[in-house]
Amino acid sequence: MKRLWIVLAALALAASAASADAPGGTIAVFADPLGENCYPEFIAPGLFQVYVVHLNHPGMTASAFKVAADGEFNGVYLGEYPTDPNDITVGYAYAGITVAYGTCEPAPIALLTMSFYVPGSPKKCCYFSVVEHPWEGLTAVNCDFVQVPAEGGTSYVEPDGSCPCDIPGVTTPVQASTWGKVKSLYTRD
Repeated sequence: MKRLWIVLAALALAASAASADAPGGTIAVFADPLGENCYPEFIAPGLFQVYVVHLNHPGMTASAFKVAADGEFNGVYLGEYPTDPNDITVGYAYAGITVAYGTCEPAPIALLTMSFYVPGSPKKCCYFSVVEHPWEGLTAVNCDFVQVPAEGGTSYVEPDGSCPCDIPGVTTPVQASTWGKVKSLYTRD
C-alpha cells in the first residue's frame, strides 16, 4: 500500500511540474492536428496547410493568441477555419484571434487550420511563432472559467537540422537523414 502512495505522489508531482510553467498549456503551429510534428513540410508549388494546436494542459475552454510568420516565408495566405466547426472565433490568427471551444476540452485541441499557396520552396528554417494577442495577451480559459497564462511555441518549415522547434513541453522529433548529410556536418570542404 505504501508503494501505491509513493507512485501516486510521484505521478502527481510529474503532472504538476509539466504544467507549472504555464497553467494554460502551450499553443503552437504543427504539421498535424494532433500536435506531434513541429516541422511542416510541403511539396511546392501548391496548397500548404498547418494546424494551430493547444496542448500540455488538463482541460481548457478558450484561448487568445496571434500567429507570426517569418518574413522569408513565401506562402500566400489563403485563409483559416476552426478545425472543430462548433468552435467560435473572433478575429484572425495573423491579427489576433480568440477561440471559444464550447466545452471543457482535454489536450490536444486542434484549433485552426491555416491554408497557404506556396509558389516555390521557401528559405530553410522559416518559422511560425505563436505570440501574444494584441489586446488579450497569450492566455487560455480553464474549465473553471478562469483566465490563465499560456505559452507560445515556434515551429520551422523545411528544417535543415540547425533549427530545432522551440515549443515548451514538446520534444523535437528526430528528422530522417542520410549518412552523407550527417557526415557533411563534420567535414570541411
